[in-house]
Amino acid sequence: AVDAVVNGLLEEQPLLTRTAGIHVIEVRPQIHWHKGKAMGWLIKCMCEMLGLPSGADSRKATAMPIFIGDDVSDEDAFAEL
Repeated sequence: AVDAVVNGLLEEQPLLTRTAGIHVIEVRPQIHWHKGKAMGWLIKCMCEMLGLPSGADSRKATAMPIFIGDDVSDEDAFAEL
């Protein structure tokens, strides 16, 4: 039943794509954006707000994010960290 609804949505919205996980169905826009990019952006913004270095290399030395995930769709975030 859920698959039919998602498939119907994807037929109506061709700019969306489906990503399947273990117990989840994600519907995303077809742009180069994923949980890893979101994590990087959030960490950069938080470092800037706190007055910490926000460059890609320096923020890894000053910030220690914690990300918990158990799905294939979380792997991009783990790769970013």
